[in-house]
Amino acid sequence: MALEPGSRLGDYRIVAKIGYGGQADVYEAVQDSIHRRVALKVLPERFAGSAEPIARLYREAEAGGRLSHPNIVQVHEVGAHGAVHFIAMEYLAGPSLERLIADTRKKTSSETPTSPAVAPPPPEPAGTEELGAAPVRRVLDRAYVERIVRLMIDVLRALDHAHRNGVIHRDVKPNNLILDAEGRVKVTDFGLARLAESPGLTQPGQIFGTPWYMSPERAMQGRIPVDHRTDVYSAGVTLFELLTLERPFRGDDTSTVLRAIIHKEPPSPRAFNPSLPRDLSTVVLKAMEKDPARRYRTAGAFADDLRRFLDYEDVEARPVGLVGRLARRVAKHKALATAGGALVVALAAAAAVAASSAARRRNEADSRALRAVVLLAEQDFDAARLEAESALRLVPSHALAASVSRAAAGGRDARFTADEAGARITVARYVPSRAAFRGEEVIGVVGAAGGEIVAALDPGEYVAFAESPDGRHGERWLSVSRDMEPDVVRLTIPDGDEGGDRMVEVPAGAYTIGDDDDPAASPSHRVTLGAFLVDDREATNERFDRFVRAAGRPARLPREGWPDGRTLDPAAARLPIRGLSWLEANEFLASEGKRLPTEAEWEAAARGPAGNRFPWGNEWNPARVAVVPKDGPPPPAGSRGGPGSGYAFGLFDMIGGVPEWTASRFVAYPGWPGGPAVFSASQRVHRGLVLDPARDLWTSSRRHSHPPHFDSPGIGVRGVRSMRRGRHP
Repeated sequence: MALEPGSRLGDYRIVAKIGYGGQADVYEAVQDSIHRRVALKVLPERFAGSAEPIARLYREAEAGGRLSHPNIVQVHEVGAHGAVHFIAMEYLAGPSLERLIADTRKKTSSETPTSPAVAPPPPEPAGTEELGAAPVRRVLDRAYVERIVRLMIDVLRALDHAHRNGVIHRDVKPNNLILDAEGRVKVTDFGLARLAESPGLTQPGQIFGTPWYMSPERAMQGRIPVDHRTDVYSAGVTLFELLTLERPFRGDDTSTVLRAIIHKEPPSPRAFNPSLPRDLSTVVLKAMEKDPARRYRTAGAFADDLRRFLDYEDVEARPVGLVGRLARRVAKHKALATAGGALVVALAAAAAVAASSAARRRNEADSRALRAVVLLAEQDFDAARLEAESALRLVPSHALAASVSRAAAGGRDARFTADEAGARITVARYVPSRAAFRGEEVIGVVGAAGGEIVAALDPGEYVAFAESPDGRHGERWLSVSRDMEPDVVRLTIPDGDEGGDRMVEVPAGAYTIGDDDDPAASPSHRVTLGAFLVDDREATNERFDRFVRAAGRPARLPREGWPDGRTLDPAAARLPIRGLSWLEANEFLASEGKRLPTEAEWEAAARGPAGNRFPWGNEWNPARVAVVPKDGPPPPAGSRGGPGSGYAFGLFDMIGGVPEWTASRFVAYPGWPGGPAVFSASQRVHRGLVLDPARDLWTSSRRHSHPPHFDSPGIGVRGVRSMRRGRHP
């Protein structure tokens, strides 16, 4: 669909194309029905069948739509016209700050001040060894500097508002900061934003965004936790460039830039702009600290320090100092041959004598931890772990080294939160070989609703519980690994059986699992399970719609039941929700205080205590199966089975209807005899699929799998909840 000037997209008349990118074009347009000038971000038709670009566009609309701030671009509408998806946003007439940088660069020349009254001080040496070629020095007048600082204060206030509302931008850069007709700066392009309650669209190993502005933790492709402080770092780099007209890290390709971000210390802004006040340079470098814990705690705190600078007050940021700078240099250069180098070595030696042994250990630990970070980014996990452990031997409390050590082993730091004050947070580890939960550990008690508790978790599969003082509890499945990183683990404590569907108890006891005639499900074996509750039917569109509305966001993709991505078609309310990824199914159930069932739990509920091959007995009966048409919606949830039907525990549609995700990875059962079956631990199992009941004999043991981020057109879910009383020691 060609969008030329004068062409139409629904209610919008195209005026001109004003921007483009890898996955979307931007047009100036007029919304004729209300005569409103808008910026129209359009996904080209070639992406009509691509789930991720469409999801990213709707995620951008969702992120921008939940925010209301004078320095954040306003989102008017998101939708689709035919196969073309679009966002209509506030139109901004002014240039981006990237254009401001380019225009200012043209007006200045090396060593030529824009204000002759300003006498440039000598350049600050710290960090200039990282620049490679001699830096281009420009002197920018105080009026320009103060204008830039005021603009960045507004940007940081906007980011702080976004962070407080659960939105992390993740692509802060000059091109995404645009001036309106009145000269007010606005934050735009939330296409890479992550919502606190939702899993990210990117997977480890993927790089999205402009590399020069990425934080070290983002440059490491999600191998250490990423939170709102990534935006603080990117804002620091943006301010660096605005004040110097140069980027802090250079490179001919993305990998070189990312390696510099991870491995090298940023140069001082004063190496490029000698007239820059020392306090302002210190503020910028604090925002760009490698370790997120050493940056400003929030974007608001960053803005506060910039305000102190404008008001001629003392800033809170402090320079690294002589010993710190020398330690960094000595760590990078084993020998310096020049006379100047000999002087640096002598000064470093004198500083080392003056420093306490504790400070020396700390400096060495910092250096080793940084090397461990680089090795982690290069996926040399064994070497990264050894380097991090050597840092921990020097400083046992070294937070960065501890985090890298866990990440190298596949573990993570997870933040837990619950929706009720006084909730006790615990985790129990899942042992697949025994199909059981073991070693429940108390993480802590949430003081206030929404409060957070941080815990370090080793790699593995867990169930996390939040239990109220009156004994009610909610839970969710939690996977800790390199490919599925937990961020904020949100726990909901329901008042009753959330979702409106009945939950049925599956008693504790021994159950038969597996099928010796099926290579992927062999061998048949017995497992002992604790008691649990299971939804009597598959989760419906109606239940999922409550999740969508409570989160204040559209359905992640326009799909069956949500023609416009926001409003549920009433005729589809009682149909089973399908098209869920494993990640989305996990978040949805957690919002009800439930979790995904393990394979063993699902199969025990389907086969019952007698261990029948099918939910109704041992003979295949196509009439007992709810058939899903190839070209049409599935039958309503609860179409086959139920109390008095002979189905185990009176459940519905355990075979037939839509297939259902389980928590379990697709791995061989203990004692697997080998054969043609192919397993993949990176995939998750779903159960209950029947394509053609006249010829497909799918026992309750049949296994199938897909990657956790896979948006299948057909997979649904039913939830379970543990019977807490007496379940765990």
